[in-house]
Amino acid sequence: MNTKDFSRILTNKLLTSFDIEKNVDIEGMNFDFRGRYNEKITRYFAFKELTYESFESNEVILCKSYPEKITRRDIETLKGFIRKKCSLMAPPKSDHMSTCLTLILISEFEDGEPDYIKKFRFYRSYAFGFKGWVNCKLICVDPEKKRVATNREGRKELKFIQNILSP
Repeated sequence: MNTKDFSRILTNKLLTSFDIEKNVDIEGMNFDFRGRYNEKITRYFAFKELTYESFESNEVILCKSYPEKITRRDIETLKGFIRKKCSLMAPPKSDHMSTCLTLILISEFEDGEPDYIKKFRFYRSYAFGFKGWVNCKLICVDPEKKRVATNREGRKELKFIQNILSP
């Protein structure tokens, strides 16, 4: 399986739940696609106008292909980008609870699970968590060798990605 096949299959699987935008440019960084999922829960008394509680959870998936091996420098560049542009992808609002930002990088990587992938961590809270928080999952996929490396948060998606790799 090559990079384009993996990206196409992944996009098709995500279409049922996510709004997909292809070839996205976010403040100068290009991504193959961006998927967005939004869930809003509202509780009200008698009428919708009498809302007493509301919160929303979001998931944003950013997928990027690299022509060469993923290096520590690539990961650090991506982390710096997320740190600067986090509020664009997950704007803090009063009813925002959480956003899960999933980065899927498609390329070769070192044998085993490199430390810079396993130890990748990004968390940001807005107003001490009162306006929500953002967690980041990192998933690196080598579709030709059928290998996947993730950080701790990304392990939850490991089985989903492995099912795509092994038809």
